[in-house]
Amino acid sequence: MSKFVILMSGAVTPTLRLKNQIAGARVIAADSGMKHAESLGLEPELWVGDFDSTSTALRDQWSHIEQQRFPVAKDKTDGELAVEAAIERGASEIILLGAFGGQFDHVLAHAALLHVITARGIKSFATSGTEEAWPLARRTSARSAARSPLKAVRRRSGSPLPNSADSLSANEPNTRGPS
Repeated sequence: MSKFVILMSGAVTPTLRLKNQIAGARVIAADSGMKHAESLGLEPELWVGDFDSTSTALRDQWSHIEQQRFPVAKDKTDGELAVEAAIERGASEIILLGAFGGQFDHVLAHAALLHVITARGIKSFATSGTEEAWPLARRTSARSAARSPLKAVRRRSGSPLPNSADSLSANEPNTRGPS
């Protein structure tokens, strides 16, 4: 079993914490998420997607990487396809890198994807280097999570999210996530 990093197209800030989190991980790029590989010193083993948001220059630069191409009209996001590839390759942990920023519908899809990964028994979290989020298991209430080192996402009123819903835990990068 292996730790995988999925390079996604959102914002990434290469911090020391981020570099430590991804050290030794296997890497799969989802479409234009490949743009982060060079600045992070990563060499993906696979590049998946419809390549609709990838520049010709980026495709040329990384043409030696194995690619799995999919049609633009599909029922899964490029990130989902990358996660499936990681699971097929034996992932025991998946880090969605660059899952924040960009299109809001993509950010929501990535949050939902964390829950799908966790439901399959695989550890997961999302990071940009300056933001991090982990899925909370269905049995973890927002109230109990608020008492832990993780700070549960809260409404503007300051009340915890309802206990009946799955939710995300969001932390500042200098706090410790789940082990």
